[in-house]
Amino acid sequence: MRYFVGIDLHSDSNYTGVIDKKDSRIFGKKLPNDLGVILKELEPFRKEIEGIVVESTYNWYWLVDGLQEVKYKVHLANPAAMQQYSGMKYTDDKWDSYWLAHMLRLGILPEGYIYPKEIRPIRDLLRKRTMLVRHRLVLVETGNGACIKPAKHGESQYRKKVESQRCEETKRRRNK
Repeated sequence: MRYFVGIDLHSDSNYTGVIDKKDSRIFGKKLPNDLGVILKELEPFRKEIEGIVVESTYNWYWLVDGLQEVKYKVHLANPAAMQQYSGMKYTDDKWDSYWLAHMLRLGILPEGYIYPKEIRPIRDLLRKRTMLVRHRLVLVETGNGACIKPAKHGESQYRKKVESQRCEETKRRRNK
């Protein structure tokens, strides 16, 4: 018998659901986010598990790494690419875990890339920098941070002029 596992992951717990090739629900349980507990619950199915799907949330690294270290085939679901809730009347963590396993079984799971451990910190820093740059641009464009001066390195004359004009406009608006 082949089994497919879906894990709906949250900050302090997860719901783990196991289905077979006929979509029968074999196992389902809310578990704490403890790798040892999760591995213990999956052990009876270990030899027959075809794959494990983990929903891509902000805290997936520890679980995916732990499952891969003990040689499970792990898939990272891309929730942004799923049409999960179309036409469904009721969903919860339990349903989500079985839905993830079901999509894996059908071969239609939209997957995210599992970055190697070594480059994840660099990617996370780049994401944070991008978020900060976007935040700065919003502040500048709305006038709230219009007097923020760009860094000296690589600063162009045009940019200096635009920034100084924005500062003047902001000062005029505030004084009205």
